[in-house]
Amino acid sequence: MTADTEQLLDELLQLPQDERAAIATILADSIQHQATSDIEASWIAEAKGRLESVRAGESTTIPTEVVEDELDAIVTRASQATRATG
Repeated sequence: MTADTEQLLDELLQLPQDERAAIATILADSIQHQATSDIEASWIAEAKGRLESVRAGESTTIPTEVVEDELDAIVTRASQATRATG
């Protein structure tokens, strides 16, 4: 931390608990918002890359019906395993 940041922190720690809690909430929310924005940007870049790969013929897609059938089979097997052990 910089000296200015350390000084600010020292001053903030002198505030009453409810005010420190409010500031902590605001800071945590700002970090969460930034993290969410970073994640969204990463997913957008990933989606664009995948689309380019499909358009270039480097990747193929799987029809929705096939994916749904595979997921149904997985859920059915998991459900049967749970009943067998439970």
